Amino acid sequence: MAIAVVFAWASSKQGVAELGPWLRLTVLALMIVAIHAVWLVAGAAFARFLRQPAASRIINLVFAATLVLTTALAVFG
Repeated sequence: MAIAVVFAWASSKQGVAELGPWLRLTVLALMIVAIHAVWLVAGAAFARFLRQPAASRIINLVFAATLVLTTALAVFG
């Protein structure tokens, strides 16, 4: 969403030709596909660690601590 806002704001402020917004939209769509493909590959590689109970528990605790920390930084930082 943030990327889309930046693309929309940049195109509305600079008064680009008609090709500008369509080019930005195409680039945005390609970025979305690429980012999701990377997440898919990373998730598939990460899944084997989650099949081990001890590793799964550690990963879960690390993610929980990270979530609490980032929430605290957002609220108090």
